[in-house]
Amino acid sequence: MARQGEYWISFYKKNGYKLTNETHGGEGREKGFKHKPKSIQGIINGLKNRSIDLRKKIGIKISKTLKGRSLSENNKSNLSKSHKRFWKNLSLKEQKKYISRLNHGWSAKSREKLSKANRGRKHNNSSSKYRGVSWFKRDQCWRGWLNYNSKQIHLGYFDSAIAAAKAYNQAALELHKEFAVLNQI
Repeated sequence: MARQGEYWISFYKKNGYKLTNETHGGEGREKGFKHKPKSIQGIINGLKNRSIDLRKKIGIKISKTLKGRSLSENNKSNLSKSHKRFWKNLSLKEQKKYISRLNHGWSAKSREKLSKANRGRKHNNSSSKYRGVSWFKRDQCWRGWLNYNSKQIHLGYFDSAIAAAKAYNQAALELHKEFAVLNQI
């Protein structure tokens, strides 16, 4: 592998290409290498001159690449410092814009309405025609359940889907009160 790297570096240098390689290839950089201040400034200037669209595309690509990977404590600390520096350099107007984007521009009232509207939503891939009722294959019976405060509440096992739907309706009325979405039985 090292020989192949040497070959291509020498090939392109002979043909007049200006490569950034500091060596003949194959050995990589020595550990602890530090850029010279002039090169650091050049890198910074190059990054600043990139278009916003290009920066977004690169950010998305990096996010997808790193998705699901755990970061070391050092990386987390550096990332946190970077975000704090970024935030501190924004004007108040820009900060409000970011906060509004995070809230999707919704008022507290509209967020609450949306939350209430999604309670007791019937999923199309369910094994039953009733909300909060599904077939429990292992025990060959119907299972009643309800989502409340982002947690699934088990209502019990039933002989019929109608009995499980009635249990769902009763629990929904107790927990969601006037915002409960009930099964039509």
